[in-house]
Order: sequence, then C-alpha cells, then structure tokens
Amino acid sequence: PRVRALRTESGGENAALFQEFEKILSAVAQRLEEGLHESEALLVGTREQLALLLAEHRDNGFVARCLIDNHADVEDVFEKPLDALLAQIHGDAATGHGVAGRSYLASGYFAEAEAAFARALAGGGRCDDANRLSAYARGMTAYLAGDYVASVERLSQWLAAAPSDDAPLAGLAHAAVVKLGVLVQ
Repeated sequence: PRVRALRTESGGENAALFQEFEKILSAVAQRLEEGLHESEALLVGTREQLALLLAEHRDNGFVARCLIDNHADVEDVFEKPLDALLAQIHGDAATGHGVAGRSYLASGYFAEAEAAFARALAGGGRCDDANRLSAYARGMTAYLAGDYVASVERLSQWLAAAPSDDAPLAGLAHAAVVKLGVLVQ
C-alpha cells in the first residue's frame, strides 16, 4: 500500500522504478502463499503423527487426562470433538474417559474421577467397572466433604463389587474409614 501511495504522488518519471517494485511485490506475494500452503501441509502431517503417538500411549492416564483437561484446545487442533479423538485413540470414547478416571483416582482427584466415569457410562462404557469405580470416587469425595454417611454408603457399594486388583484403592479407603470415629466426634 505504501508503494502504491507513493506511485500516485510521484510523477510519470518514476514509472520504471515502480514497475520493478510491483514485480518484486508480486513475486513475494506468490512465495508467501506457497510458503503458507507448505506450512499448512506440514501442520496437517504433524497433527496426524501426534494422533499416532497418542494412540501408542493410550494406556497412559496422564495423556487421557491432558486431552480431557484441555478439550477446547484439543478440538481446535484436531478439528473434531474430543470424544471422536478418544474413540480414534482407544476404540471408543468411553474407554478413554475410563482411563482418565483411573488416573484421576490414583492422583486423589476424586471429583474429576467421578465426572470421567460418568462420561464413560454416558458413552456406553463397561458399566460394572465404571459404576464400581464411580462409587469409590463418590465415597472419597463425600469423605473429603465431611459427609461421612454418604461416604460409608458409597465405599460399601464399591467394596461389594471390588476385585482384588483394587487393593491400592482399598488401602486409601481403609485409612479414611478408620478415621471416621475421631472425625465424627
């Protein structure tokens, strides 16, 4: 725009100079457009590689949590809903939410775990596992909130269906329940 403004202000004696400017600007615009197309293709390829890398780490709960916690950015990058990406990575979105839920539980984020299991159930996840672990998450959330009656109810639901591989969760639940007598007083 500046060159064009200068052209209208100057006389005809500088026409050759301004023609050279126009050639240069036209060539730059063409190279810029080519560069943008190449960058776009590179970003598309990078996004595809990232999806493959995420699938390789599908069992890592921290990866699933990161995707869920940053779902707006994830949807912008992958240009698809989060559940569609989780389905691509895990086979179905419910499994992805379940993997995240287990990771939240292991880290003590019980409310987040409960929400992840609720999304897994809503997405058709295996109800026995998600229901059981959701009961545990609700029980521990109630414990932290001081609702000890609800805590014991939910933890009892979980315990009734808990397999032996829930031993790490059992240790934490036991530590919470044995303190109830002192906390109630």
